[in-house]
Amino acid sequence: LPGAWPEGSVHGLRARGGFSVGMVWADGVLVEACVVSEAGASCRIVDPGGDLAVLDSMGNAIATARTDWCQAFSTSPGMRFRVVPGGARG
Repeated sequence: LPGAWPEGSVHGLRARGGFSVGMVWADGVLVEACVVSEAGASCRIVDPGGDLAVLDSMGNAIATARTDWCQAFSTSPGMRFRVVPGGARG
């Protein structure tokens, strides 16, 4: 993020594959993101550092397939996920 935006949020972004995304960040770092699957496609989240956790609507960590630069997981229409820094689960 630009240095001029150290804190903020955005909601209602559209992502490829039929996803709605919202994010909150502070001190230039992601606090949490909400991903809603509208089409039930596989979701890929860019995560080159491997430090993000993907949680289901109950707050449980879900298994993801990892590559060097992203995490991928299956979704169904209407499912909601939280993406948080790895140490901030729950």
